[in-house]
Amino acid sequence: MRRELTERFSFTCPVCTWERGEPAPLELLVEREIDGDILSGHFRCPACPRRYPVIEGVAVLDPEPIRTSYDRPDLLQAYLWTHYADLSPELAGEEGGIRGNYFPEIAAQPVRGVVLDLGCNVGRTTFDLAGRAGFVLGIERSFETVKRAREIARSGRVAFHLKDEGDRGRYVDLDATGVVRENVEFVCGDAGALPLPPGVADAVLAANLLDRVRDPRLFLDRASRALRAEGLLLLTVPFTWREEFSPRERWLCEAERDGRRILLDWCEDHGFAAEEVTDLTLTIRNHKRFYELLRPVLVRARKSA
Repeated sequence: MRRELTERFSFTCPVCTWERGEPAPLELLVEREIDGDILSGHFRCPACPRRYPVIEGVAVLDPEPIRTSYDRPDLLQAYLWTHYADLSPELAGEEGGIRGNYFPEIAAQPVRGVVLDLGCNVGRTTFDLAGRAGFVLGIERSFETVKRAREIARSGRVAFHLKDEGDRGRYVDLDATGVVRENVEFVCGDAGALPLPPGVADAVLAANLLDRVRDPRLFLDRASRALRAEGLLLLTVPFTWREEFSPRERWLCEAERDGRRILLDWCEDHGFAAEEVTDLTLTIRNHKRFYELLRPVLVRARKSA
């Protein structure tokens, strides 16, 4: 974690902020730092006994850290391909041109100022948004993906083992200097319990996250509260509901309305004006002969003044 991050943001205890409604600024104690990069230490909440560690340069600002499925090596390599395969003509063309328009559409969104990229995974959307924004903070629960995103930011390289079949695969090393930007940082945290007070962001992106949180409506409420007046809420949702993530009664899916309609109605009911609603395509590579094609809907809505 770069020290300048604590100068840009006043991190607060996520429990005190979102459950008690009393944002408590965290105090940072540094144990090891090299050239402005804090490698170990911890944040302490003065209002409650919680501490949040900095491990291998990753600030873990999650009140209930968990090991997610995205920490698994097989999923990590799948998402590294998904985010960065376009950096290699060979990899990008491997699946027959069905990689999709997902990342170009995200990069083209009219963001500005401070952007929160919630569920940023290995960081491509964070880097892409930084081309238009002043600063982008990527927040992700998976420690391994945050660690890898920070490595890409520092080295400008994307290196991983790409599975082809069974245990058979190959080593991939891609030049990412063309997409990596300086005005980004990544932390480990719960997108539903942000380590930040309300009203800190000019835009919030939640990419393919809404159907992976325990309480989607609570998440939407907190994401909207993180925005300043006239801020942008960007949602991409494939609506792949699973009970392992969200109880069935909380799914945004009804007999009379599908998820797309529910999202638009939610925006209208909560003071957001929809500016864009469109379908995107995204490809995830599991191995050489197994690809998943997602069709998430993109909703861009502006918060009222």
